[in-house]
Amino acid sequence: ELAKTKPHIGLGFEGSLKDMTRLLEIFKPEFLIGADLSGEDFNLLSGLTTLRFLSASLKDSVYTFPLPALPELNQLMLSDVIEDAVITDDFLINNKQIERLIIMGPGNFNLRLIRPLENLKELIIEEFDTMADFDLIMNKKQLELLSVAVKRSGFEACLKELPGIRWMTFDEKTTQDAFNSFIESHLDIEVVEIFNNVTISNLQPLLKLCNLYGLTVTDTVTDLSAIKSLKNLKYLSLPDKLMNDSITKADLLKSLPGTKIVANQGVCLGSGWLLLIIPLIIVLGLFNRQKSHKIQGRY
Repeated sequence: ELAKTKPHIGLGFEGSLKDMTRLLEIFKPEFLIGADLSGEDFNLLSGLTTLRFLSASLKDSVYTFPLPALPELNQLMLSDVIEDAVITDDFLINNKQIERLIIMGPGNFNLRLIRPLENLKELIIEEFDTMADFDLIMNKKQLELLSVAVKRSGFEACLKELPGIRWMTFDEKTTQDAFNSFIESHLDIEVVEIFNNVTISNLQPLLKLCNLYGLTVTDTVTDLSAIKSLKNLKYLSLPDKLMNDSITKADLLKSLPGTKIVANQGVCLGSGWLLLIIPLIIVLGLFNRQKSHKIQGRY
């Protein structure tokens, strides 16, 4: 009965995709979250022509064939990638329309995977030890969100080549100089996240960002004066050890009356850090829609 009234309802499932065969015969979901995806499941996946969001774990060590064409697929999250899994460079060749890509797993990651994506706007890479061929990202001039949590990537030198970035994450390896240089070359940035970094102590460069409306810091904050001067912030997340200080919290609320201020746990980079980003995505997504409606109404 539900399949008749809501055939495109989103589905969440833990386990192999083939265990969902019966469900996928009666539903054509727009969202599919949590399934384990092996190469043997590609035929089943190819029938999901209305799928817009796919979050799956890659459990095979070898993927020799590309993901089947999913014409409506806009967002893809691949997690639990097996260490040093062999994934064909053409894995995404049939889905060039993907705009948002998240990949998480240990071992080595090669950016040749993103080469086919013509409309990539958001890229999050997490947990890998190394990342190769970062120069390929220079062709993604439309990229707006970049979050790289890789032990050794060497990507900082290339940031000036990505002028369209509006959302940037800095991890514990980012130096104060690299942070300053990025801000100086990206004055239109709207969201900044600083995760587990004790090197970036001077936040004064943020005062140059007239469009900044989201800021997350998960480690020690030594420059509260700069934060309190960011009057355009819509969302601010600071470590709970700081927010537990009633005087500091009251001071922040007084200085930033129009800002949603929340505490975070200051967790280490790992799969858990995305939990910090979820409320930010929700709040800023709503804010962006409101801003978009205002612009459309104005013109």
